[in-house]
Amino acid sequence: MIRLKHLITEQTKAFDINVAKKWMEGKKVVSADKHSSGKYKIVYKSIDGKYTWFYFGEAENTKIQSGTQFLFFVPHGYGTLIHKGVSGWTYAGYFINGIANGYGEVKYSDGDVYKGEWKDSKYNGYGEIKSPDGYVYKGKWKLGFKFGYGEVKYSDGDVYKGEWKDSKYNGYGVYKFNNGDVYKGEFKVDLFDGYGELTYANGEIKKGKWKADEFVGSANEPPTSNSSNTQSDWYKYPNDKLYIYQQRDNAWWAKNIKTNKEYNIASNPKYKTSVDNLNTKYAQGKLIAV
Repeated sequence: MIRLKHLITEQTKAFDINVAKKWMEGKKVVSADKHSSGKYKIVYKSIDGKYTWFYFGEAENTKIQSGTQFLFFVPHGYGTLIHKGVSGWTYAGYFINGIANGYGEVKYSDGDVYKGEWKDSKYNGYGEIKSPDGYVYKGKWKLGFKFGYGEVKYSDGDVYKGEWKDSKYNGYGVYKFNNGDVYKGEFKVDLFDGYGELTYANGEIKKGKWKADEFVGSANEPPTSNSSNTQSDWYKYPNDKLYIYQQRDNAWWAKNIKTNKEYNIASNPKYKTSVDNLNTKYAQGKLIAV
């Protein structure tokens, strides 16, 4: 069950690179020409002369330490920085004193492309990665790692939509296999862990508690009502006489029993605590089926 090939892919896509800080280490300015537009054309070389970087854009004539050397012209504002070679890349976006900050796009020599937000030269905020082999990730980042909600499609057709932490599946998510199998439930460090439902392409369903990708039984499955007139997918808190809750479309919905009006809880930020609490109670089997 462990999706080993995709877990390895995620490790290689974690791109905890430092585009600007690393490129500045041990460099020297070969030339710096200011155009009438106010933009600079700057050529940098490594101290040993083996590698070259080309920059065109806004820059500051300021003193920045680079190893044992000092750079006196560094990217500041919008510009394009190009590093050619086998492991080269091209970054077009915003800099602050040579550090990528704000929106920027980078294309690597292997064809991978990232478009999104940066902080201290690391992916931070919303961003998207696309690879020539069909790999696509769209979602949140935190200092170079996938963190928060994100969606990924792998080259073989497998799809994951859900929560991430440190570039690993963590929290509630939905994993669709290319063979038609679908898992909906909790993940922990990339593995099925907690309450979840695995529906096989042939219709077989495993619903209950999982531990490290292994099905361990239905002990913590949310209880169902014995009444034949109820919907088993609506739940309520024991003392709640006004609202019932349902999990669908990767979100929690609340329905007012008196008006029958439904609300998407997650659409309102002030209900985040309620969503987290519902996920916890649902996973623990402490919600009562209506």
